[in-house]
Amino acid sequence: MTPEQFKRRLADLHVSQSGFAKLVYVHENTVSKWATGQARIPGPVIAYLDLADGVMAMTEKLKV
Repeated sequence: MTPEQFKRRLADLHVSQSGFAKLVYVHENTVSKWATGQARIPGPVIAYLDLADGVMAMTEKLKV
């Protein structure tokens, strides 16, 4: 996942970098490093984003 893709995923989920840091129990600086490409985004973080996307999609379908 590129930093741009990471930032887009956060935007799609309507969560800020500081909010995401709280969700995954890391320091805000860590999320900033992921977003700027200074650090590799760990696989479990990508999996968490995939899960969150799935939950949002299911929620949208239930609103019908």
